Amino acid sequence: MRTTVLSTIVFIILTTGLLFTLSCGEEEGNQKPTCIINNPAPGSDIIKGDTVQISVEAEDDDGTVKEVWIYIDGKRFTSTSVVPYQFDWYTGNVSLGRHRIELFALDNNEEEGKDEVIVNVVRGSEAPVAAFSADDTIVETGTSIQFTDESTGEPTAWEWDFGDGNTSNEQHPSHTYSSEGTYDVTLTVTNDQGSDNETKTEYITVNAADSVLGADFSAEQNLLYLGDTLQFTDESTGAIDDWSWDFGDGTTSSEQNPSHMYLTEGSYTVSLTVTNQYGSDTKEKLVTVSVDGSTGTFTDPRDGQSYQTVNIGILTWMSENLNYEMENSWWYNNDPENGEEYGRLYTWEAAKDACPDGWHLPSDREWTILTGIVDSEYLITASEWYETSWTGYDVGYKLKAKNGWANEGNGTNKFGFSALPGGIFNDGEFGYIGTDGMWWSSSESTDLRSWRYYLRNTKDEIARQDVFKSYRFSVRCVKINSYKK
Repeated sequence: MRTTVLSTIVFIILTTGLLFTLSCGEEEGNQKPTCIINNPAPGSDIIKGDTVQISVEAEDDDGTVKEVWIYIDGKRFTSTSVVPYQFDWYTGNVSLGRHRIELFALDNNEEEGKDEVIVNVVRGSEAPVAAFSADDTIVETGTSIQFTDESTGEPTAWEWDFGDGNTSNEQHPSHTYSSEGTYDVTLTVTNDQGSDNETKTEYITVNAADSVLGADFSAEQNLLYLGDTLQFTDESTGAIDDWSWDFGDGTTSSEQNPSHMYLTEGSYTVSLTVTNQYGSDTKEKLVTVSVDGSTGTFTDPRDGQSYQTVNIGILTWMSENLNYEMENSWWYNNDPENGEEYGRLYTWEAAKDACPDGWHLPSDREWTILTGIVDSEYLITASEWYETSWTGYDVGYKLKAKNGWANEGNGTNKFGFSALPGGIFNDGEFGYIGTDGMWWSSSESTDLRSWRYYLRNTKDEIARQDVFKSYRFSVRCVKINSYKK
């Protein structure tokens, strides 16, 4: 049987002309070399500036490794054919972050094996550089000084020497000197890479208590008139030996609380310098000198009535309410005696034409100028002058007359304005005489409404409000004063 099968196979081969080649035990195709990067390991952190040895293992089972190449970030770095395959990579000029190292091994049949690793180049620690500051360098005994570490290089330890025998290991210490003197301060900082120190020579000066000066002063007001005497008050702190005033107009004083009269209109920078054996300090403030605030008399040629006047800033105001009889004007309760004291009450349309030639109904802006001048010592802002409510610290108190306001609501009449509460007339009824004074401005807020200014016996402020033009209020006439013409 076995002989028959073999004969059959031979017969098929001979009769068909087919030729089979048996491959068992014959040579196979070339194998690629094997290669691996042994160092650095994948994901390694490499400190920038270090030199890293790249170690490579490469073998070829069916031949020889002809050459090994190293690429870094896609660029050829170096190559070698010498075993062991090692390469030095200096990272001082390499950017921080991820970098790809690639290995290519080439065998004698030009076949190629490959390996790669990703590593991280990181910033390494450096020796620190010491630096520091203090929140104050001239203090009195018993005053705490805050020191602040400003060193670079990430120090991990701090050593302070305050120069008076005391030290600290805090990063940002505070220290109080108990004795007068001048002190050197040293900070030493350390980390794993080394240490550094900074010494500031004669950095802290410690004086006796009350030796540190703080200059300050106040004035009766920040805006005054020619001929006024302005009283200055020293409000400085510390043990003061001498006061030196400069009033900004070429005159000076060494008094502690001097008074001064300015003879020329303008703005002046007043300075006070206080001195003791340890040093000095200076404070400056601005004083504005306007016209003299003098009073006068004006006689209305239309009816012969006379009115007191007063200069306030660039404006001359009648310091009495207008009492000119015209259409759409009334005495309070239709009583002429009320007219003698409080003037007449006018509709807005009548008020616009009520003032005599050369005078006019004050605009909203002119009322706010008055507000700003009267309240100048409190330095309210222009935007506050235009508030539609009670404003100005004590504008009303200064504008109101010294008598005539109910329930002790009188003012100081500081500027001679002599405001009196003439009340109102509306819807056929009179009201609020003795408690409320209301005056028209010439400025409209809408077609139906206009701005009025309002004082009340229970208020120290002044109110700016827009109201219907049909109300009847008092009128104050105003003009640009002759000083400004």
